[in-house]
Amino acid sequence: AQDGGNPRALVEVAPDWLSRAAPDHAAFRRAVAECAELKGWLSLYLYCQDGAGALRARMFSPLAGTAEDAATGSA
Repeated sequence: AQDGGNPRALVEVAPDWLSRAAPDHAAFRRAVAECAELKGWLSLYLYCQDGAGALRARMFSPLAGTAEDAATGSA
């Protein structure tokens, strides 16, 4: 997906995967090197649904200097 010029991947994961997620800097670098359309940028948004129907989310964008958006304002 792309919004405002920022390429990103939006991925639903299981709740336990969301809490264990960590950015793989080498994988981010490989992805932008292999996909010219990304123009050197990529953010990863992970989300899961909890039992009450609410969503939890985390956002990683290490190539832009944000290992994780700690306040999840972007997510």
